[in-house]
Amino acid sequence: MKITRLISLLLLTTVIFTARLLAEAENGVKAGQSGVPVPFSESIPLHCESNDRDYDLYIRYPDGYYDEKNKDRLYPVIYICDAQWDFFLISGLYPTLIFDHKIEDSILVGMAWGGKTSNYWMYRGIDYTPAPMAGHNPDGGGAEKFLTALKSEIIPLVERRLRADPARRILTGSSYGGLFVLYTLLTDPGLFSGYVAPTPALLYADNDLPKRETASAGKRKKARGRLYMTAGGLESEAWQQSILDFQKALRSRNNPELVIKTEIIAGEGHSSQKAEAYNRGLRFVFEK
Repeated sequence: MKITRLISLLLLTTVIFTARLLAEAENGVKAGQSGVPVPFSESIPLHCESNDRDYDLYIRYPDGYYDEKNKDRLYPVIYICDAQWDFFLISGLYPTLIFDHKIEDSILVGMAWGGKTSNYWMYRGIDYTPAPMAGHNPDGGGAEKFLTALKSEIIPLVERRLRADPARRILTGSSYGGLFVLYTLLTDPGLFSGYVAPTPALLYADNDLPKRETASAGKRKKARGRLYMTAGGLESEAWQQSILDFQKALRSRNNPELVIKTEIIAGEGHSSQKAEAYNRGLRFVFEK
């Protein structure tokens, strides 16, 4: 009789445990217990109606987020383009920057494309570019729709579910992602307070974004905050110059509330400079 009861208890425990695992898999769980292979992280699926696109939001929580003493604390949020690559890169840098007191405790929000048929290369060429590019990216030009999705769906979800400080949003992205960071700066300059744009693709579509900057100068709202840009020292002279010229143009608009820093990272190429760029860039945007 006792053995029978013991077996029944074990079976009941197994059923409850299995049900809990299934519920967590379907609904998402607290930090450190999801399918994202980064400590203190989880993944949230989101379908954005604005551009009819599926995304996976990778969320990394700061240490102590669930501590009772921090229950009313709001945190800066670092939004990361191309999260399928750069969320893991920045997540690796984050603890070292915290340890040396170079940045504040923050929530990381990586934005990757979701769904079973996700194609990162195709979708980033659409979502992050302000215009199509004949012969290279004819389907480009989705930046306006993605910015709408970011503003009206992604950020509201983050700030509804997490203790995020709406006054301290930072947007990061490299190459096409960097192009989108700068597009956002020009298009909705009050949405973020910090921008980190390693090697932005400013030559894209015959310098489309720099031309937009020139055309909108004196007409758009002035941005506030801090902007950090880089190029790799091994990138072409034309690529490096496009970034230096963009910095010069922004500085010429007489906007002291936008603090800009640009660096050429010696010995690095288009992709290899990212780790150093994010390291330096996050330090810069958190400077007092």
